[in-house]
Amino acid sequence: MMTTTNTAMTNKFSLLTEKFSRLYPDSPAIGNYPGGPFVFECHEGWCDLLYRLSEDIEDLANAELRSADDWPQATQVKAKFGELRFYANNLSKAMHDRVGEATAESIMTCELCGAPGRGYN
Repeated sequence: MMTTTNTAMTNKFSLLTEKFSRLYPDSPAIGNYPGGPFVFECHEGWCDLLYRLSEDIEDLANAELRSADDWPQATQVKAKFGELRFYANNLSKAMHDRVGEATAESIMTCELCGAPGRGYN
């Protein structure tokens, strides 16, 4: 599994969690787990794609007049089988559609560097 850990979080991922703090909330402390910043389980080549997706989700949430209680919150962001997997609570149909577009874009984007790529079977 390719995980960016809390201690090794890059500046690009830090910018995402700072700019979109409502979408990427800190993990709560549970039992012996101390909690901490949201963890992205992918490489930083997808950070620009995630930035655009996050911006669009927040724009849609604002347009839908979402309250703090109904604000979309990512629960997991990872790479699986060469594509982006973005899981979140409180997504509208328009937001789900936008996540689908980002997933399709991820297949054609290098996860490591962000350059145009191609899918493999």
